[in-house]
Amino acid sequence: MIFFFENLGKFKNVTICYPIYIIQNDELLTFPWFLLEVIEFSLYVFTVFYLLKVFYIAIKIRTFHKNLTTIFVFFVFQWYETFVANVLSWPYETGYWTLKGTMNENQTNVILKQWYTEKLNEMIPMSYHKSDIIFFLSGFLKMHSSLSMTTILLSISVERCFACYHLNDYEKKSRFWIALLIISVSHIYNFIIAFVFYFKLIPFECMIVCILAPNVIGFKLLFYTRYLNQKVTEAHEKFASHSNYTLAARFQAKENIKCFRMIQMVIICGMGILALGISTAVLLFLNILPKFDTLFNGIIQGEMSFTPMIISISINYSVESFRKVKVFDWDSIWEKLRVSRRKVALVRKDSSVKIEMIRKETETYFNQLANSWI
Repeated sequence: MIFFFENLGKFKNVTICYPIYIIQNDELLTFPWFLLEVIEFSLYVFTVFYLLKVFYIAIKIRTFHKNLTTIFVFFVFQWYETFVANVLSWPYETGYWTLKGTMNENQTNVILKQWYTEKLNEMIPMSYHKSDIIFFLSGFLKMHSSLSMTTILLSISVERCFACYHLNDYEKKSRFWIALLIISVSHIYNFIIAFVFYFKLIPFECMIVCILAPNVIGFKLLFYTRYLNQKVTEAHEKFASHSNYTLAARFQAKENIKCFRMIQMVIICGMGILALGISTAVLLFLNILPKFDTLFNGIIQGEMSFTPMIISISINYSVESFRKVKVFDWDSIWEKLRVSRRKVALVRKDSSVKIEMIRKETETYFNQLANSWI
């Protein structure tokens, strides 16, 4: 959705590219579309639980190097930025609050639908209003968190390159500065790109290039590191007695192989999410099925909101040691409940026996007392 601010102080004309298709949609508060909100809330609860589970597993099980684990946890927990953005924008999306700065009277208190346009007359004209700051702040947070997900592959591949470069002693030494450097550079890059995208400072084609470039570079780096690890593994297996690689190097090569399996699962999930997002965006842009615009918009927002959860699930089930970890041991809990129920039943049985004995003793006592008066 493109908003156009004319004569906004010293900035003159400002264009904002908000990552949403529909706002002020009061249909979301009515049946059956209200079910989408219920499903979304349920997914939020599940996402919070699952991200905490992932954090617990990452701390408890050290399958990968500390640097890779730190990068992974940082990107996954960036979901909370999306959560804050959705909380701020929800009143505007459902029409509970309306934008106060709309200059066109036909766009006041009505459902606004727009995807992307380069034409000035198709943009939504706006004037500055303090109450609208919350809405536009949420848009920037959504843009930043969404673009951050596009650099995960590059960040992981760079960390694996460092692991290959320091193959002989990467496990022995911490080198935590590698994780901090990767996170800092990626965060700065994502912030700059989000700022440029949000205020539409570059053409749409350049935006696509900025999104694809990190992933293309990440793919090439991963192929290079995988090739190098295969060479190390083959050299050790064929010439074990004459290999120049130390035990630590061979261990690191094995870890990289496990990491590549994990990344393969992440890539498959990412490609599926990307395909669904592109197809939905095309349907909205071409206005092919206007009756399902609310549903399509929900899919787009859901992809931006729950991609970290999907990536976390794919990582969790692609690593065998992660799959074996149980946050809640339901079997033992059920067994304890069964034992406690058995104890309660025994206590109740003992109590009933004692009550019956007391009743009989009391009855015998009064019978003897009555006979003594005869």
